[in-house]
Parts: sequence; structure tokens; C-alpha cells
Amino acid sequence: LTTLTLHRSAQPSRLNHHPHPQYSPSPALSPMSLITLTVKVYYSVGVAGTYALHIGLHQQQRPLPGSPFRLHVSPGAASASSTGLPSQQLLPIFGVVGEAEHQGCHLVLPTYDRMRNRCVSGGGNVRCTCIDDSVQTSTIDNGDGTYELTWRAEHSGYFEAVIFIANEPIDVRPHRWA
Repeated sequence: LTTLTLHRSAQPSRLNHHPHPQYSPSPALSPMSLITLTVKVYYSVGVAGTYALHIGLHQQQRPLPGSPFRLHVSPGAASASSTGLPSQQLLPIFGVVGEAEHQGCHLVLPTYDRMRNRCVSGGGNVRCTCIDDSVQTSTIDNGDGTYELTWRAEHSGYFEAVIFIANEPIDVRPHRWA
């Protein structure tokens, strides 16, 4: 929802007789001759990006003064239903036994919002877990919509891991999003 406030010149008596007063951008108007008209504009944009929002005055068949308006749409919060393993990720994920920083299994997970826009900032509620309590897990928010996930164990084996976004598990099949 965007609220735009416009100023139109009109005589009060004209407003009672005509529902669409003419727009007159005269700098010589006194404050008493201006009325304020607030227009609520509803729009839905599914793809993040920068757009030119054109708004026209239908009755006068001309654009609203100042139109087009610059509209910037950012990706929403990370979503479990739209995020999956990167398409190049092979399963299972292999690593080196040990608890040092360079050891363990590592995965950089890009996240996507519910409209499948790639997230470009951090702050998502992303965490990795493992069914085996002996496996140490960590999640690092890289601040760019990606998260470094790490699983470390002192012994080798296959472990069942789950990745959550906002307490919902992601689909572990690799995804390809444009």
C-alpha cells in the first residue's frame, strides 16, 4: 500500500458540483485555494527489482504529476518452502573428521523469499541440526542472503542433518532458481 498526497487547486463551490477538479500547478496559488487529496494505490510485485510506477488520471487521460514514480522492491524474508540445496550440491556432503575450523562438512546455502527472489541480506532465522547429538553444528550469517552451515564430528559416519528456516525444514533436493 502506498499513500500519495496530491495538492489540487479548486474553488470549494466547484468541488460540490464537479467530482473531478482540474489540476492546475500554479505557483501563485495561495494556501487557501489548495485542497489535499490522498490517493491509496494498491499494487503487488512478485519479482524484486527497480520499477517505474506509472499512475494516470483516468478522467483527464494524462499522467499524475510526478509520474512515473521510482519503486524499489527488495526480496522478502528467507523462506523454507523456496530454499533448497544449491543445484551443484552433491549428496551426501563429505567432510574431514575433526572439530578444527577447516574440518567437518561445510555448505554455503543461498536463501530465497517466498516468491523465489534470491535474498540479498542476512537476518534470516536459519539453523542447521543433526539427529546425532555428538555432531557439533554451526550457522554463520554472511549478511548477503547466504549462510555457512557446518557439521563437525569426532568420528566418521553418515549423519542425518536437517536445515531449518523459521523453524520449518527446507527441501533437501537441489533446486535451480533463476
